[in-house]
Amino acid sequence: MVYIRNERLEQCLDGFLMACQVIKNDFEKSPSIIGTPLLVNAAFAAELALKRLIERATGKPARGHKIRDLWGQIDPTVQAKVVPLVCAPIPLDVSRFDEYLDKCSNTFVEWRYMYEKSDNFSNYLFLMNLAIELRRH
Repeated sequence: MVYIRNERLEQCLDGFLMACQVIKNDFEKSPSIIGTPLLVNAAFAAELALKRLIERATGKPARGHKIRDLWGQIDPTVQAKVVPLVCAPIPLDVSRFDEYLDKCSNTFVEWRYMYEKSDNFSNYLFLMNLAIELRRH
């Protein structure tokens, strides 16, 4: 049962990553219009990638949307491998990974209704890279 659920999680994750790529390709044409969908998809992809690893390790579904909380539940060895791979393409110094993780942690929740707030910060490249690198594990 866990294997089937994890396989569905992977398919969903792959779908959100593909959606990110499609949106990202048109981002420069209309950043103010498609920026929010790009962020929400990237955040959800990162969330699903983390939940996939947690479920695979524990056999139980992970809950919640906060990337920081989910990150804390994955194997530290995986964390150590992923951090430089996430940071390199941005480019972001690895010493700032935790800062970005904290700032982007609640992107899915905050940006779904971004019109309700004006002080939101997030980074789609950070979230996409996180999802992509976690997907490889």
